[in-house]
Amino acid sequence: MFFSPINWDDLTAKKLTPPFNPNVTGPNDLRHFDTEFTDEPVSSSIGCSPDSSLITASIKEAAEAFLGFSYAPSMDS
Repeated sequence: MFFSPINWDDLTAKKLTPPFNPNVTGPNDLRHFDTEFTDEPVSSSIGCSPDSSLITASIKEAAEAFLGFSYAPSMDS
């Protein structure tokens, strides 16, 4: 019922004007986000951690399953 007024074909074709278009100066403009969230400390990424014990066995298994796999075509072709 909430979505019934939406014309989904127009939405998919990007013909609808959004009801709110925030005025931002760039991708790092956070003025529309509450400082409760933007002042949170950023923890270290588990992928960048020097402590390999944080990486679980399942992550290692998944990484090993795709050895040699690449999205880019080889230069030989």
